[in-house]
This record gives sequence, structure tokens and C-alpha cells, in this order.
Amino acid sequence: TCDDREIKELIDTEMNNISQLCSKNCLTLNVEKSKVMFVCRRAFNFHMPPSLPITDNMKILGVVIDNKLSWKAYIAYVSQKCARRLHIIRKLKSHVSSKELHLVYTSLIGSLLEFSSPVFVDLNKTLSDRLNKVDVRAHKIMCSFSPNGPYSQCECTRASISNRYCREALPFH
Repeated sequence: TCDDREIKELIDTEMNNISQLCSKNCLTLNVEKSKVMFVCRRAFNFHMPPSLPITDNMKILGVVIDNKLSWKAYIAYVSQKCARRLHIIRKLKSHVSSKELHLVYTSLIGSLLEFSSPVFVDLNKTLSDRLNKVDVRAHKIMCSFSPNGPYSQCECTRASISNRYCREALPFH
């Protein structure tokens, strides 16, 4: 284990290495877009340069990663984004066919849910249920389907809808 002084020296060394790498390759580091995130179990009270804010999570290539390497922040982000997009499906429902509505679902919501799904292999039940809840809401809007009613009410035959109420579908976990 390292003490705080050793960790501070390590951080300073790595910051210098990054600076040298940028200089060597004729790159400039955009400090305004840079953040520091400590990925560890304990909290740090280091004073980083004021130009480098410390954050608990950051978005990298569309995936939110938090300092505990859990999927909680990312699932919250995807759920909120999908919930905002459900409004579009709700508004379109009375103006387009069921097939067109499913295409809109696939492009607006399905793409978000499937984007990083390969890494959700060990997703815990709470987070998996949160994703499935979004999918169930979309399914209810599109098919006017009640989860307590018989499956025959469901007009959906697409296996791409990933909720537990749809025929042939698999849950996220």
C-alpha cells in the first residue's frame, strides 16, 4: 500500500509524463476539457491544479464511467435519455403505423439500450430491472399492452424489444 505522499508523487510523475508525451507528438492538452477521476475505494484530498477539476464520473465515448467502476451512473444516464425519447413515441403513436413506430423505437431507444449491452454480462438485478423498466414503458406505449393481460393483446412480433413481457425476448441480464 502507498501512503498519501507516494500517491501524490505518482500523480505528479504521470502528469509530467502526459505533458511530455503531448510535447513530443506536437499535441496540446486542452485543460478546459480535462478532468481527473480517482478510481479507488478510498477518498483522496489532493489539491490538483485548479484548472483540472476532480470528478466522480466522466463520459468517455458515450459511456459514463464512475470512480467505483460500477454501471450505476451509466444506467441512470441511459434511463433518463430513453425516458425523454419515449415522449416522441407517445406523440407519434396516433400518426404512424405500428411497423413505423417500431422503427422509431429501434432507432431512438433500442440503439441506446443495445449500445454497450455486451458489457452488461454481470449487471446486477437492480440495474437490469431499471433498463427493463424503460423497455416495458416503450412496449406499453407502442402496443397498448398491459403486463397483467394475456399475451394475445400484444401486437409486437419483433424479438428486438428486450422486455420480459414480449414474446421471444430476453432480459438484459
